[in-house]
Amino acid sequence: MKSISMLAVTAMLLGASGAEAATLVIDVTNAKSYGPVDSTGNTAASYFVGAGARITGIAWDVSITSYGINRLGDAHFMYGPEASYWTSITLTPAGVGDYYTGTKSYQGSNSFTDPVFIKTLGPTGLLYTQFYDYFPYSGGSTHVRWNSGTITLTYEPAAVTGGVPEPATWAMMLGGLGAIGAGMRRGRGLAKRLAR
Repeated sequence: MKSISMLAVTAMLLGASGAEAATLVIDVTNAKSYGPVDSTGNTAASYFVGAGARITGIAWDVSITSYGINRLGDAHFMYGPEASYWTSITLTPAGVGDYYTGTKSYQGSNSFTDPVFIKTLGPTGLLYTQFYDYFPYSGGSTHVRWNSGTITLTYEPAAVTGGVPEPATWAMMLGGLGAIGAGMRRGRGLAKRLAR
């Protein structure tokens, strides 16, 4: 009976695998912003991450240059489940208080636990991104350029429910059932001999 219990516990532990965290690394080299969200020329892209995936963290290691009267603190990276400022999260690597122009490098990271900051992707599974700044100053010229580096988003893929088990899973289930049956059969024979 003890071996049957151990087999059952082992099978449960092997079968209970949750969704592993994954990462999306975005190369920011030569990304540009020309003004506020959706301004012509802003670098924007979408990435397939998977329906229901939850963005749980962000890390950055970037070099940024601001031009003219634009400040380093004006450089923003927006990401979210829709191409909309209102449903997205914005990263400002320089921090809002960096009022200098020129070139500078920034590194940092943040893991999210507050549900307000964890973005869950919709049924398309697309993550929308855009580089922008707040101020429509320089009349069509680049306001901010992301020279080099990466932004890494950590996400949890949606749990897969239903579906057909893989052949290895079927083999493990049948082997476990066979072991339980054999243990029960052995136990009945022992019980009969002890009763005599």
